[in-house]
Amino acid sequence: MAELIRIIIVHPSRTFRSSLEDALAEEPDIQITGSVRTCRNAMDIGRRRPPDLLVSDVGAEDCLSVLEGKDKFAAPMIVLAGRSPEHAIATIKALEAGAFDFMLLPDHGGPDEAVASVRRQLSVKLRHFASKRILAGMRENLFKPAPLAPACPAPESVGSGRLRAVAVGVSTGGPKILAQIMPALCNLTGLPIFIAQHMPPGFTTSLAQSLDAKCPGHSVIEADDGRTVEPGGIYIAPGGRHMLLERDADHRPVIRISDHAPEEGCRPSVNVLFRSAARVFGSRVAAVVLTGMGTDGAKGLADLKRVGGHVIAQDEATSTVWGMPGAAVASGLVDDVLPAAEIPSRIAKLMRQD
Repeated sequence: MAELIRIIIVHPSRTFRSSLEDALAEEPDIQITGSVRTCRNAMDIGRRRPPDLLVSDVGAEDCLSVLEGKDKFAAPMIVLAGRSPEHAIATIKALEAGAFDFMLLPDHGGPDEAVASVRRQLSVKLRHFASKRILAGMRENLFKPAPLAPACPAPESVGSGRLRAVAVGVSTGGPKILAQIMPALCNLTGLPIFIAQHMPPGFTTSLAQSLDAKCPGHSVIEADDGRTVEPGGIYIAPGGRHMLLERDADHRPVIRISDHAPEEGCRPSVNVLFRSAARVFGSRVAAVVLTGMGTDGAKGLADLKRVGGHVIAQDEATSTVWGMPGAAVASGLVDDVLPAAEIPSRIAKLMRQD
């Protein structure tokens, strides 16, 4: 029999908590050890019996303070979020501060629909990451604040060296790791960077705004269709839509946004981005596969390697979930497996190569 996953529920509504507790009680591998209004209340329970996971409404009054380390709490957190702009901003802050993941509440129906949705999503996520070994390892590093980007030399010219672009695929744990590595990468390179982060509509706008504030001298935007790629531009695929690259009549790289069907259940799809980057930039693109559940990105690497592109995967020790980078490594198409902090300097080194 599998070990039970101990969960504390945090939500301001007693009715919602009670309904969710009843629903999760039907899951054979989940044990609810607390159902409280605030994260501070959860901490009081957790000191007596530490949980494996905290499921908290992102609007809980002390959710962010717990994640940011003002009030130390060891368990990983999944936040519940609605689709409002305010919840999107709060969710990105929570993910950057160390929340493991988030679950999107439906924007229609009543409390029963919301509870059913959370149960379905949580059940899937637990199958991916909720073993005692993974959770225990996360406790040691999940809530450490992101290090400040070190002082770096001036960015290299786009016209120098081997590379002309960087394509990044990322999912679970993405906002936190992007907040860590993007400032350093921007200090080291003036290349255009394309990011496919698995997120629903609305949330990538807040992600782009947050990263833009962390990367002075660079423009971080949610990509739009037909935009000409600029040196130093950082483009994030819109939530729920594919981003791909093409050449226009003047042979300039441009961004295309597509609503084609999800690939392997993903939209935006990292595979779609990688394949199009291979067509447009050939051997002069570096692909980076960062933390995330699933295998998205692994199939797209074949096109990149066929034209001579360089592939970097984040290592298991620094990944929140080693699904996507692990699948990339298993494909045999990865050139470097690196801790997250070493990825910017590796890309800078590739830029200096002919």
